[in-house]
Amino acid sequence: MFTSLKGKMTIIIAVMILVLMVGTSIAFNNFISTLIQDSTADSSLNSAEQNAQIIFEWLSGLKVQIEDFANTEKVKSMNWLEQTEFLSQISNPNIESILIVDKTGEGNILNGGTINISDREYFREVIKTEQPAISIPRKSRISGDEVLVVAAPIINNNKLAGVIGGTVKSQYLQSLIKNMEIDGFGYGWIIDQQKRTIAHPDQQYIGNTDILTGQTELQNLTDKMIEGGSGTGEYTYNGVEKELAYAPVGLEGWVVAMTADEDDVLAELVTSRNMSIWIAVIALIIGIIISYFIARYIANPILKAAEMSDKIAEGNLSVADIKIARKDEVGVLASSLNKMKENLNEIITKVTAIAENLSASSEELSASGEEVATAAGQVGQSIQQVASGAEE
Repeated sequence: MFTSLKGKMTIIIAVMILVLMVGTSIAFNNFISTLIQDSTADSSLNSAEQNAQIIFEWLSGLKVQIEDFANTEKVKSMNWLEQTEFLSQISNPNIESILIVDKTGEGNILNGGTINISDREYFREVIKTEQPAISIPRKSRISGDEVLVVAAPIINNNKLAGVIGGTVKSQYLQSLIKNMEIDGFGYGWIIDQQKRTIAHPDQQYIGNTDILTGQTELQNLTDKMIEGGSGTGEYTYNGVEKELAYAPVGLEGWVVAMTADEDDVLAELVTSRNMSIWIAVIALIIGIIISYFIARYIANPILKAAEMSDKIAEGNLSVADIKIARKDEVGVLASSLNKMKENLNEIITKVTAIAENLSASSEELSASGEEVATAAGQVGQSIQQVASGAEE
């Protein structure tokens, strides 16, 4: 089949369609890939910035409230009875308890007895800078839950008198990061300037940097995250390719990140790629079928012309004319063959007529020759008679 004109034309057209579809599919996939990746990066970055703003407002509200407490006269008095009287009137569902300590770290917790926080990093920071500070998550000595301490300096007569802190359950942050998704996949993650995890779905990573252990790509990415500014990145975690978007909270050097598996994020791209492949395969099959009929449309009249030529070559001029109602080159070829057959018929007819005339003429010549021979015989006899008479 493939040695025939029809087969060759089918193959040529099919190859052309295949090349066209492959090229188009590659270009389409590259375009869609770039479009989806850019769209995903933009949407995840916007989402990270929005979540960072939510956390900023939450933290800011807590800091402002604790600072307001620190600026009241009863708190400044550093008299625990007066402080208790004031603090007992405060109701904030985010604040589990309130502690007040002196410059040595010794003090009391509202409804919780005495406490010493001299070894706490946030306490040392407040004492050193006389500015508010926020701790990393730790287990509450009261409830056993993970809590943050939002601390502020108590300034009385322009002198540092002590530190007030509100213990805040980190459950709110945990609920936030669980709902942080990239196109419906993944989770959120919050770190501080020391790359310690503030919030993460896996509790074992909270309050430490264990999540970075042995993860060079993620370590490099967190270096960029704590430099400030928003951005996106990619990294491999335990053999899984991941996408990440991050944004600074704007307080305490915290950074909010959103991460998801690349396969999940780009699932739409895979679907699009598979669809384009199926479209290309279907188009190729349809193209082959169409090319077959096109080749048949072109080749069949040529085959008829070839058959007619063979019969004419064999001397059969009674073959029927090729009936093709087309004005293209194939139609011209068929018309020329029909005319050639007619002309050959006319030539043969004329040759036959001439041959018949020649045959009739030869018969007449033959008859004339016989008459001449008869006459010659008669003349010979007359001569013999004359000769005999002369002898006598």
